[in-house]
Amino acid sequence: MQTPTKWKHNFSAGPSAVDAGVLAKLSAELASFEDTGMGLIEHSHRDAGGPVQRCMAATCDLVREVLDVPDSHDVLLMHGGAHAMFAGVAMNLGRTMGSKADFVGDGFWSKRAAGEASKYCVVRHVGATSRTLGGVAIPSPSTWNVDPTAAFVHVTANETIDGLEFHVDPTMPPDAPPLVGDFTSTLLSRPVDFSKYSVVYASTGKNLGPSGLVVVIARKDLLTGEREMAITPGVMSWSAAAKSAPIQNIWNTPNVFGIRALQLVLEDCKAKGGVAAMRARATRRAWSVYDVIDASEGFYVNEVEPEFRSTMTIPVKCKTPEIEERFVEESEKAGFYNLRGHPLFGGLRITVYNQVPDDAVEALVGFMQQFQMKVTAEEGTMFGANGKTTYANSPPSVLNSFAFMD
Repeated sequence: MQTPTKWKHNFSAGPSAVDAGVLAKLSAELASFEDTGMGLIEHSHRDAGGPVQRCMAATCDLVREVLDVPDSHDVLLMHGGAHAMFAGVAMNLGRTMGSKADFVGDGFWSKRAAGEASKYCVVRHVGATSRTLGGVAIPSPSTWNVDPTAAFVHVTANETIDGLEFHVDPTMPPDAPPLVGDFTSTLLSRPVDFSKYSVVYASTGKNLGPSGLVVVIARKDLLTGEREMAITPGVMSWSAAAKSAPIQNIWNTPNVFGIRALQLVLEDCKAKGGVAAMRARATRRAWSVYDVIDASEGFYVNEVEPEFRSTMTIPVKCKTPEIEERFVEESEKAGFYNLRGHPLFGGLRITVYNQVPDDAVEALVGFMQQFQMKVTAEEGTMFGANGKTTYANSPPSVLNSFAFMD
């Protein structure tokens, strides 16, 4: 395979950047896995104890080890990403059509999940996001007013478009229904207290390698099929995945490429210190961006209260849409890609998922600072931490010194 001479800084919200070492291993294994003369994706999942089953078992073991998943929960590797689980949670926990389900928050992905679940359950929205002069915030669990007769309560751990994140796992009342967490853009970025959750699911394509899979970590007592709706397809059934033999997760042909990629990502995370180290790194990197925003005196704006700011996805607005468009154009020329905000919401979006390299984040922080200096110089003033100053005394080289790959 021809190796690109220059790598681009990829800040895509999904599918996200993948570690270069992971990509190299995947590329080599496409031709021959473990010197078998066949690529991993060519091997049969029905070969008992063969390469595919060993890969799948090792991946589940790594999920359990890296995330410290308790023995009370099982690890399932299923198809369809998070969208499949928007329906799958309702089907596997709802028992019958028309059962009740509570969805916390009113962010884009919470609404999207609720919309899919509403095809099978009567959905109620609780714990609406608050919007005050201080910014957007997540309400305290004590205010959610959860229905104890609901089949489940659903939270979205990180709203990628809104830039809101749960940094502390919520504590629910003893009589609360099973708590389900969509951790698609959070899993592997911090430790998770699984004792607080009956089910956690996360699509790949963010921190977990290429898209296509969904990891489901669920209490074993919820995998018996007792709560499963009769209409649940086998490919969506948690109990079918849990009961397959000789190993779990082979009810049908698995996404072997995605599973192997997940295994390599987990190995990389473990080698770098695990999820505790990932949390420290994520916090440091995200706040290097937020510091630029907060020091810009309105040139860049993030509308989320600091306590709830996401360490994975940072929505940004510039002071005018024209400046945002210019930012996208000039950032691409400088080698930064996929910084445009979600098509429905506009603005900019900076995603700092685990596999985005540190040097990419550092370079973008520098670009943001230089871009602000350049634009405000053209306007005749420069915003800075000490207030507005004239730009006349700044050396011309400052504006032209920030050169990246073309």
